[in-house]
Amino acid sequence: MASNLFLVKMSDVSAAMCNAVSGIGATRMVAAALLSVTAIAAHAQSAPPPPPPQAGGKNFEEHKQKELARISRHLQIMQTLQSCVQAAADHSAMKACNEAAKPEKGPEH
Repeated sequence: MASNLFLVKMSDVSAAMCNAVSGIGATRMVAAALLSVTAIAAHAQSAPPPPPPQAGGKNFEEHKQKELARISRHLQIMQTLQSCVQAAADHSAMKACNEAAKPEKGPEH
């Protein structure tokens, strides 16, 4: 249904173009434009979808190891923070714990 509507609208456009510009050259120009639009639409419909990401393989294992290492670093920071806060005697000591636990700015963050 949508493609029929598209063809009707394109035929209206081509008729308007033919009326606006006279001569055989204008007809050829309109025909070339319609052919181009048709070719582009056909190519868009025939293009295969991108392949889905692989469930396994080297990239997955590498990503998994990096993620586990990142989690381990975060757990270590949180455990250190927990011990520091438990030992804090006042607000300023707890603030110092939080400041010490802030991650350093780097490429991994």
